[in-house]
This record gives sequence, C-alpha cells and structure tokens, in this order.
Amino acid sequence: MRTTALSARLLVITLAAVVSGATWTAAEARAQDPPAETVVPGTLVNTTWRLIEMDGRAPEPDLPPVTLAFGPARAEGSGGCNWYSAWLEFPAARQVAVSYLTATRRDCLHPRIMDREVRYLEALETLETYRLDGDRLFLAAGTTPGLAFRRE
Repeated sequence: MRTTALSARLLVITLAAVVSGATWTAAEARAQDPPAETVVPGTLVNTTWRLIEMDGRAPEPDLPPVTLAFGPARAEGSGGCNWYSAWLEFPAARQVAVSYLTATRRDCLHPRIMDREVRYLEALETLETYRLDGDRLFLAAGTTPGLAFRRE
C-alpha cells in the first residue's frame, strides 16, 4: 500500500513536470558544461555587441535590437524576441565554432521579428571565422557576408 502511494506521487510529479515543459533532452543536459577547449579570447570577454548588419543588410530600425554578449566560455544575447546562449570554441586564430545553441521559445509579436531571429540563430550555428576591427566585430561562415556588430 505504501509503495502504491509513493508510485502515485512520483507519477503525479512526473506528469506535472512534463505538462509544465520541465523536460531535458540529452543536448540540453550536455549544454550545462562547456567543452574543455572552450575559451573566449580576452579581447571579447565581458563585451556586449549590437547587430548592425546581417547578410549585407542593416537590420530594420523599427524592430527590437539583436545583441551578443561574451562571457569567459559562452555567448548570450537577445535575438529580438527570445534569449539565447551558446558555448564557443576558438580552435585557431580568427576561427570560431558555436555549439549547444539554445534559445527560449516565445512567440514574437510580429512575423518580421521572428523571421529575422530565425535567420540570425541559423547564421550563428554556422559561424567559422571572426574578425575584430576597432569597435566592430565580424562573424562569418565561408564566403557569406555574415554578421557585423558594433560594441555597445
């Protein structure tokens, strides 16, 4: 009888967690610890940037800003609607790799905001190179124009 009551309580707790969305995927569990080789270059640590160009075009001025902030081992920011974070690896000079990119999943008020955010997060996932030029940061994949930021 006592085992049945305990099992019933565990079932209720598990169902409550599932209904509330408190589930973890394997990728989310791994995202809690950065890869051992992850170190953000000192020139980027504790800096915040605002997107000024994506794919060769300036962002629409009437939309919320897209931001990028660097910590010692990861980056985070706002896609304009949702918050995101990712672990970064810098395997060689001017090279960058993004892993374990996660983001909140709120619906955006305007489809243009959501469209830009999706394109931005997709671009982040494919980054290969970075370049600092004064108060500008350029992130790119292959020969694409990529992302350009201004330091805030």
